Amino acid sequence: MVNPSPDPKGGAYLLYGKEGFLKREFIQNLRSEIFAKLKNSTMGFKQFEAPKDPLSAVIDFIGLQSFFDTQKLAVITGIDALEIEDKEKLLDYTQHLPKDSSLVLVSEESSVKKDHFLKKLAEKTKTIACHLPFDKDLPRWIENRVKKCGKTMDYETASVLIERVGKDAATLHLAIEQLAVYTDKKTHISSTHIEALLGRSVQADVFGLIDALLQRKIRSALEILEILLNEGAKIYEIVGAFSGQLERLARIKTLSEEGFPQDSIVEELKLHPFFAAKILKQADRLSKTHVQKMLKNLLICDEAVKTGRLNDRLALQRFILQACLDVT
Repeated sequence: MVNPSPDPKGGAYLLYGKEGFLKREFIQNLRSEIFAKLKNSTMGFKQFEAPKDPLSAVIDFIGLQSFFDTQKLAVITGIDALEIEDKEKLLDYTQHLPKDSSLVLVSEESSVKKDHFLKKLAEKTKTIACHLPFDKDLPRWIENRVKKCGKTMDYETASVLIERVGKDAATLHLAIEQLAVYTDKKTHISSTHIEALLGRSVQADVFGLIDALLQRKIRSALEILEILLNEGAKIYEIVGAFSGQLERLARIKTLSEEGFPQDSIVEELKLHPFFAAKILKQADRLSKTHVQKMLKNLLICDEAVKTGRLNDRLALQRFILQACLDVT
C-alpha cells in the first residue's frame, strides 16, 4: 500500500480494504500532522460509526468552530451501511468541506470499483488502499518500513521475517519495531537478529533439514534437530512442518509429471517467491516414491511418540537417519 502524504490543510479521504491496522495507522499519522502544534488534539478530533451516528452529527461537529479547535478531523467508519439518501448527502458534502477540515471515510470493501457508491466517492476523495501488497512484493514493503526506522534489511531477510511471523500488517509492524530497538546502533537487520529476538522458525529449519537429508549430511541434520528441540519446539510442530513440506514436494512432482511449467506450479501452490526456487530444487532431487516413503516414515515416527514406544528425540532421530539412508 502506498499512502499519499497526509494533508494538514484538510480534505476528504477514503480508506478501503481489510487491513484495519493500516487504516488506524493512516488516521493516527493524519491526526499527528493536523494537530502537530497543539498539545491536546482531542477537541478537534472525533470518530463516528455509521449508521448508528447520523450524518448530521458529523456535519455539525465539523461546522462548529471555536477558538480552541480551528482545525477539525472527523472519521466515519461503516460507510458501507449508510442508507442511499445519506450516501448521496455524503457525496455532496465531500465537495463542500469547510477550510482546514479533514474527513476520513472508512470502508470494509476490498475494491472501490465493484461498488457504485464507492466508485463515485473515490472520484471525489483521496483514496488509500489499506491492504498488503502481493506476496512477491511484500519483502520490498517490509524493506521500506524498515528504512523508516533508520535501518536496512535485504530481501532475503525480509522473507525470513514473513515466514517467521506471518503476513499480518500489525504483527509485521511490531516485529520491525522490536528489531529496530533490539539492534540498537547497528544499521542493518539480519536473519541472525530475527532468530535471536523472535526465535528460530520451525518451518525454515525443517527446510534446511531436508536440504541436509538430500545431501546425506547426517550430522548437520541432527544438529538442526537438536537446536529445534533445545529451543522448545514441540514434536507436533516439527512433524507438522515436515509433513507440510513433504506434501508440497509430492504435489510439485505430480504437477511436473502432468506437464505444468514451474511458474504455473508456483502460482498453483501459492509458493512464496523467495522459497519457490529452493523448493523446486528440492523436488528435482527427490523421486515421488522417495517423498511418499518419507511421509510414511514420518507417520511411523509420530505414532511411536504417541504410543510411548519412543520419546520425541529418539523418534525424530530415527526418522532422520532412515531418510538419509534412503537418499540415492
